[in-house]
Amino acid sequence: MSRNNAGRMTAAAATLPQMPQQSAASLPVPTEIVELPSRGELYPPDHPWHNKSQVEIKLMTAKEEDILSNQAFMQNGSIFEKLITSVLTDGNVDSQSILSVDRNAILIAIRESGYGPDYSFNIACPSCGDNNISEFDLTERVIATPEIDSEVTNTGRGTFLITLPKSKYQAEVRPLTGADELKISKNIKSAFTVTSQLKRIIVSINGNSDSLFLDSAIENIPAFDSKYLRKLSESLLPSVKMEFDFICSSCDHRSALEVPITLAFFWPNK
Repeated sequence: MSRNNAGRMTAAAATLPQMPQQSAASLPVPTEIVELPSRGELYPPDHPWHNKSQVEIKLMTAKEEDILSNQAFMQNGSIFEKLITSVLTDGNVDSQSILSVDRNAILIAIRESGYGPDYSFNIACPSCGDNNISEFDLTERVIATPEIDSEVTNTGRGTFLITLPKSKYQAEVRPLTGADELKISKNIKSAFTVTSQLKRIIVSINGNSDSLFLDSAIENIPAFDSKYLRKLSESLLPSVKMEFDFICSSCDHRSALEVPITLAFFWPNK
């Protein structure tokens, strides 16, 4: 190659446009849409998800895996709260205000996008107690919509009115949120009593929402009403069903069981 040609090539190379450097902050994180089992109908009117049927979340990244391995979050029970907060694209929503059923839907979506739909897990046989390895395809989950009893009234404010069978009190109840679950998990080994649970779900009795009145009224609710209310309040909500046919490898016991969502849910094959 002649010196003149080499000089022309060097000059041409020098005039090539420089490609812009892309900062890490500008790299888009893929997202997905999650259908809310509640369809937003059980949030109060002032909540950002009121009447919202779906939300957008970011796919799991190494950042979320760091959250899942954080020992402090494991110990204080906030690990799922931190995980949900990390993937939400809507910064106006407090993860602790999200209904439990919607939180479960988000957690399942995070797990599926991060590690795929196949989930292997250990579960104890209800009959003999032996541990069994079972499997479930997360794509087979379904949203179960409850049939509301004619005696139950949806207020449209994220609460229900229920007439208690023994006392005939009219109790206004609300579904559990992430804040409630976090409180329960922190007190699970302490004296988290029946009255404590009722105080978290009862908004008013006979239209009276005064806290001192409710404390006294709840402590004096007949046991029959208490059991009825706790059972009914769970059946009022839609749920994400992940039921599978269990067959024990030790005693051949067979039953339909629900797939557990524990920390192991996010650490497959471990």
